[in-house]
Amino acid sequence: MYPTLDKMKEIASTGKYQRIPLCRELYADRYTSVEVMRILRKASKHCYLLESASQTESWGRYSFLGYDPAMEITCTDGCLKIRKTKGIEEEKIMQVSHPGEFLRKILQDYKIEN
Repeated sequence: MYPTLDKMKEIASTGKYQRIPLCRELYADRYTSVEVMRILRKASKHCYLLESASQTESWGRYSFLGYDPAMEITCTDGCLKIRKTKGIEEEKIMQVSHPGEFLRKILQDYKIEN
């Protein structure tokens, strides 16, 4: 697991961050990402799973799992939707030609450092 528990306590004690990303490798021979997702569903009904995938590989390289996100960002057919889920719920919707160009501006509007 990294950062270590001691390092996370050190980072948290500064009061500079509201969230500290935590990484732990779980090998698929013990738990699959779907099994971990089932465990997370017991903690929250608002879970997510993002997996890397390549059409030329037999499996994905990484799976990112989490629950209770502070913000949801989706883009379907050029419709970018950003929904803030913590505190006062807000939602912004706009048509885009390339999501990356607009995400930076919107994240700045929400005062989120990237």
